[in-house]
Amino acid sequence: MSYRSSWELNFAKLLDDDANVVSYSYEAIIIPYLSNRSTGKMRRYFPDFCVTYSDGSRVIVEIKPKRKLVQRVVLKKIASALKWCECNDVTFKVITEVELKEYTLSQQALRELNSAQK
Repeated sequence: MSYRSSWELNFAKLLDDDANVVSYSYEAIIIPYLSNRSTGKMRRYFPDFCVTYSDGSRVIVEIKPKRKLVQRVVLKKIASALKWCECNDVTFKVITEVELKEYTLSQQALRELNSAQK
């Protein structure tokens, strides 16, 4: 599978290593959002990941640089995703480079701990 960014690839690798992840899909969900209020123009938003966990919970994940979280189009997409998730009993989460680095470090620490115990 190909990803649009190395951050998305790294996140997919974290999902692959997570024993609690049953499955995930990449850009498989389509969420409509209002692009232009005055013209009523609708567009489609494809969140990066839809993750299903072993407890049955589902999470929609958007990987986004922190600096872009203030952009109008990004805010519109997030607002629409939050509404969609609320209607579909799904959690929505935005992961920036900050969280991705923390996740990567914690996964690396777990691997090192597990290999040290062997």
